[in-house]
Amino acid sequence: MVRPFQPNWASKPGNTIVDWMKENNRTVESMAFEMGITTEKLNEVIDGRAPINWAIASGLSYVTGASPGFWLLRQKQYSESVIRLGI
Repeated sequence: MVRPFQPNWASKPGNTIVDWMKENNRTVESMAFEMGITTEKLNEVIDGRAPINWAIASGLSYVTGASPGFWLLRQKQYSESVIRLGI
């Protein structure tokens, strides 16, 4: 029987955002501006203090090219891992 992959760690969606920003030479300020949100809000998302909702997912999609569904799934997986691990 194959067990589903369940790591003993949780990866914030913000890690993916930061990786994308590095690969594309972007700053939090420029990305937040394009998304139409404050740098404070984007930093909250990156740090895991604010979840990715539909509006944030749409903005991330506009800037990165990844679908809103990708960003919402990324948030869902992180949230489920946090609950499962009790962190």
